[in-house]
Amino acid sequence: MNLFEKIPNQEQHVGLKLVSELQKCLTKFSKYVPF
Repeated sequence: MNLFEKIPNQEQHVGLKLVSELQKCLTKFSKYVPF
C-alpha cells in the first residue's frame, strides 16, 4: 500500500521535497561519518 495515495498532491510534493533534502543532508553527512 502506498502512503502517498492518501495524501493530496500538494502535500505529496512537499513531502517528496523534504525527503530529497534529507537524502542530500545524509550524503553530505556520510562523507564525514563512516556508517
